[in-house]
Amino acid sequence: MAPGILANGWHDDVAITSKPIQTRYPYENLHFNPKLQPKRYETAARDSVIQSVEHGVDVIYYASYTDDVGMNMLSKAKHKHVVAPAINWLYTTVHEAEPFGYTFEKAEQIGYNKELEIAIKALKEMNKRGITVPPGGDDGFAWCPHGTYARDMEHFVKLLDFMPMESIIAGVSKLFMQENELGKILPGYYADCILVDGDPLQDIAVLQDHSKLDVIMINGRIHKSSPSDVVTARPPPPAQPLQVKNLHNFVTFKDERDRARVGHLDLEPLVVHALAMPSGSPLSSLQEVIDLGHDAVVQTRDSFPLSSVKLLAPIAARDIMSVGNNYADHVKEYSESGYDAQKIQQKASFPTIFTKRSTSVIAADEELSSHRVFTHCLDYEGEVGVIIGKPGFGIREKDAIGHV
Repeated sequence: MAPGILANGWHDDVAITSKPIQTRYPYENLHFNPKLQPKRYETAARDSVIQSVEHGVDVIYYASYTDDVGMNMLSKAKHKHVVAPAINWLYTTVHEAEPFGYTFEKAEQIGYNKELEIAIKALKEMNKRGITVPPGGDDGFAWCPHGTYARDMEHFVKLLDFMPMESIIAGVSKLFMQENELGKILPGYYADCILVDGDPLQDIAVLQDHSKLDVIMINGRIHKSSPSDVVTARPPPPAQPLQVKNLHNFVTFKDERDRARVGHLDLEPLVVHALAMPSGSPLSSLQEVIDLGHDAVVQTRDSFPLSSVKLLAPIAARDIMSVGNNYADHVKEYSESGYDAQKIQQKASFPTIFTKRSTSVIAADEELSSHRVFTHCLDYEGEVGVIIGKPGFGIREKDAIGHV
C-alpha cells in the first residue's frame, strides 16, 4: 500500500493524491533496468494514467504513453485532473543534452526519443479534447536549467499545436487550477502579473527574453522593474533659505497649494515673505516657530502680496487656559464699568479660570459667530501684545516699530 504515490512514465516520477492507493507494479521495479523489456515500461506508464484517474490523482505527470482507455477516462473527468508533461525536459534531453555529456544515442537507447514522439501525439489529442495540460516541470538539469520555464510555452505552440493565448492561459490560471483567482487583472484576483516589451501572441518566445520583461509584480509588490517605471519625478527642491534679520511680524496663511504656512508680514509694501526651517522645510504653524526659537527661522525667496493670500488664525494648534481673577482690582473695575453684561461678581474663595480655545481664535477679517442659540450676551475683549526687541528711551513714534 503506497500512501498517495503513483509512478507514471519512464522517469520514476510520482503523481500525488491524498488517498492511499494500491499500485499494480512494485515501485522498485519501475527504476530503469536495461535487462527489462521496454514494453514493460510502456505498459506500466499506460496503466499508471488509468490508476491515477481511478484514484482521483489531481496532477498526473508525463502521461506520455496514454492509450485510448486512459484518454477517454481523462476526457470524462477532465474537470478533476491536470496532466503535466514536462515537455521541455524531454525535448532538451533528446536534442540539446549532448554538449553536457548525455548523447543522442544514449537518449535513444533509453527510449526518450520514442517517448517524445508518442508524447507529442498524445498531448495534441489531449488539447483537442479540452484536457488541461500546463507547461513546466523537471527543470534543474544542465541542459534545461531553472529560469527557462517559459520555453514550455513555445514547445506547446510549435510542437503541440496550441494557440499562443492557449499556451499562456495553460501556464497561468489552469496551471494552478484557480481560474477564478488567476489570469485576469480584476478586483479580487491575485496581483501577479508581468509587463512585456513585445507581443507574445505574435512571438511566444518573447517571454523567454528576460530583458523584455519590464515589470514583474508578485503578490502586489514590484519584484523587477525599470527605475523609470516606478520612480516618479522628484518634486522641485524647496526654495533656498534667504537669511533676513529682525523677523517679527509673524502671520499664518494659506499658500497657492492650500497649505498652512508661516510668514513675515512686511507692512511696506504689504507683502508676506514665507518662512522656513534652516533646512528649507516650510513652517506650518507659529508653534513651530516657538519650539525652534527665533534664531532658527529663516526667510525664503517665496513672497506673496498680502491681498493674494488668506490669513489664518495665528495659533490654531493649542488651547490656552488662564487664571482670570487673580487680579481683583481689575475685576472690580470691570464690574463697575457697566460693560459687564452678565454682572458676575468674583468670589474671593477661589480664582476664576477662563480658557481660550484654539477653535475660538479667528483670523483677521473673519466673521465672529455670536452663537445666539446659546446666549444673547456677547462679551469680547481686545488685547495688544508688544514684544520689545530693542531697548530705548524717548523713542519717537516713527521709530517705534524698529524697537518691536
